[in-house]
Amino acid sequence: KSKSLVMKVINLLCFGFAMIAAGHTLHAQNRSDIGIIISPFATSEITASFEYRIPLNDKYKFKLGASIGENIRAFPDYKVNIISASDSLIVERRFGEKTQLGGLRVGGEKKLGKSMFSLMGDLNISYQKAYFSNYNTTHELIDGIWQAIPPEYELISEGLAMNQGTTTRHFITPSLRVGISLDVPLNKYFMLNLYAAGNFGIPILIDETNKKDPLNEFSTVPTVFDAHQQFGGGVRFMLPVRNK
Repeated sequence: KSKSLVMKVINLLCFGFAMIAAGHTLHAQNRSDIGIIISPFATSEITASFEYRIPLNDKYKFKLGASIGENIRAFPDYKVNIISASDSLIVERRFGEKTQLGGLRVGGEKKLGKSMFSLMGDLNISYQKAYFSNYNTTHELIDGIWQAIPPEYELISEGLAMNQGTTTRHFITPSLRVGISLDVPLNKYFMLNLYAAGNFGIPILIDETNKKDPLNEFSTVPTVFDAHQQFGGGVRFMLPVRNK
C-alpha cells in the first residue's frame, strides 16, 4: 500500500513536467516565473526551494519545484534525561537527531479575485536521512565547580563511547501542502513571494544503516503521521514573453 502511494505521487510529478511543457507554449501571453524560496519550519528545519510556475489562465498557475533542507535544531542534543543525581555527581542521557532532506513537488495556485493573494496546494515526495545519537554525559562537582567528565571509550567500538547508541534511518515521505500565497511585484521582472501553509505527510521507513544499539533504544520505529505548520518567503523572477 505504501509503495502504491509513492508510485502515484511519482506519476503525478511526471505528469507535471508534461503540463509545464505544454502550458509554456499555450499561454505565452501570461508570464511564467522562477523563484528561490526559503522555508523555515515550525520544527526548526529550514529548506531552500527552486520553483517554476506557468500560468494556465488568468486564475490558475501550475507549479513544479525541488527542495533541499536540514534540521538545524536537534544536533548534538535536543532532549536530556537525568539518569542519576547526587550532591557531587550528575549523569545525564542525551538524545541527538539530525535530518537531511530533499524532495520534488507538483501543485497549483488559484488567484483570489484581483488581490495579490492565491490559494495554493502541492503534492510532495521527499527523501529524508535521519541520524540519531544517544549518549551519557557525567558532571562532577570538583572544588566547588561542576566539570564535565570525558566518556570512556572502548577500542572495539570504532570511537563510540561504551553507552553510545547510533543509527541512520532513511525515509520516503509523500505529503500534501495547502495554504495561502502572496505575490508583491517589486519591478518589471521581480516579485516578493510569501506564504503560510500546513503540511501533512506519512514518513515511510525504507532502510536503516550504521546501527549500534547497546541499550536497545532503536528496536522499534514508530509510525507517525507528520503534520506541521510551514511558512516561507523569497524572490521570483518573471520570465520575459517571447515575441512571435
